[in-house]
Amino acid sequence: MDRINEAEQVEFTCANAVWNNRRILGDKVNMDYVDYIEDTFNAQYNVTDFNKKTADEINKWVDEHTDHMIKDIISDLQPETVMVLVNALCFEAEWSGKYSDKDVYEEDFTSADGTVQTGMFLHDESKVYYESDKATGFVKSYKGGDFAFLAILPTDETISANEFAKNFTAEDYEEFINSKSLDYVVISKMPEFETDFNIEMNDTIKGLGADTVFDPDAADFSGIAGAPGDLYISKIIHKTHIEIDRNGTRAAAATAGFLSGSGENQVIPEYRYVECDRPFVYAIVDVKTMAPVFIGTVNSI
Repeated sequence: MDRINEAEQVEFTCANAVWNNRRILGDKVNMDYVDYIEDTFNAQYNVTDFNKKTADEINKWVDEHTDHMIKDIISDLQPETVMVLVNALCFEAEWSGKYSDKDVYEEDFTSADGTVQTGMFLHDESKVYYESDKATGFVKSYKGGDFAFLAILPTDETISANEFAKNFTAEDYEEFINSKSLDYVVISKMPEFETDFNIEMNDTIKGLGADTVFDPDAADFSGIAGAPGDLYISKIIHKTHIEIDRNGTRAAAATAGFLSGSGENQVIPEYRYVECDRPFVYAIVDVKTMAPVFIGTVNSI
């Protein structure tokens, strides 16, 4: 696993691996592609006969490279699967300013289905505030200062976090980030939570305009192996796990893509409140660019 960043008690790692079905592809894989993924992404390249043991091997790799937070990514391999590309991320960090006992106490969270749940909430006071037409938010830094937790609370109190995230575009996110203000005292709260999420991403990727990669008649992966139309993506699976508590954050994500054939002058401060006691979106962001390296939703605790 490549260590991308390690500062004090912050660790963010990324690993990549590819499994090639020897029965179907054999030695047809373009070795320039293999050299590229090994040199550029330090990817582990495996050639084997696909069977149940291969699925177990891929799941074991994911388990090891997510610090055992994601136990498996696939259940089996279809006969037509010729290649599996796997990516794993692992993040572990302490808050730069930990929550003290007096900042953590029990409150209610209204989940997406209207159920009221009781949990331990983390309360804080900070300076960075975000507000757009669609959301308000705050950030909480991790030790080292390179990464931060970003909470995005929909202004629409009736919407689920998943529904909000589905319609929150890149342009919406850019507008939200550009709304950054240091003019207020930000009073925030969010629950301690632990959650898992998984999704088949075919429709999501198609929605980004990459629909041809799923079409056997239009896909062109000749840079990997064969001729245009020989390979296409049959499925992309994504899984995440995250734990947030008073000490910090542990998070992991794995993605598998399946290729198939066919004072006096004191100014009285203004306050802003970001109370995440209902569904919200969160992200772990690179502080320099504010680009998310991990993103998810909380609909219940």
